Amino acid sequence: MPYDWLVLALGSSADPRGVPGVREHAVPFNNLDDALRVRGALEEIEGAAQSGWTSTGPDARPLTVMVVGAGYAGVELAAVVAERLRNNAGGAVRVQVVTPSAGILPGSPPGQREAAERTLGSLGVETLAGTRVLSLERSSEPGTLSTSVVAQLSTSAPEGSDAGATTVTCGADLVLWTAGSAPAT
Repeated sequence: MPYDWLVLALGSSADPRGVPGVREHAVPFNNLDDALRVRGALEEIEGAAQSGWTSTGPDARPLTVMVVGAGYAGVELAAVVAERLRNNAGGAVRVQVVTPSAGILPGSPPGQREAAERTLGSLGVETLAGTRVLSLERSSEPGTLSTSVVAQLSTSAPEGSDAGATTVTCGADLVLWTAGSAPAT
């Protein structure tokens, strides 16, 4: 078969960038198998919300889905998850987007960023800009879901300077990882 250009698109996979616990405790979002895992985890969260689940630990919080990465995949995933949970969990679930950038869709045209910010805002999605995930570990809090984790986050000035960075610990019941990518092998 003759051709002028040949493209071998082998795809990509999530790149945890050396963050401890990501491979074990976050769900990547790259292919159909990942999408099915996300669906199963969301069904567990919806069931917990419908049964009135509440955090019982010292830092009581609502059910939380954390999307790591604010590129196109992360923003679209956060919007779809927020809309699904609003419809199926009565709005009892918090959705967050975590990005080390100053905002979502870095490098995109301003109009696209603004439209995406409006959409996420209308769905109640929180954006944690200037924030990096340092580690994830399984939550030991009694009564947590099978996907619940404790995340160590570093918050800094949106410019990304480590000067004045603060490390915080927060809980999440599902972490979806869209940050970074590496070529599929």
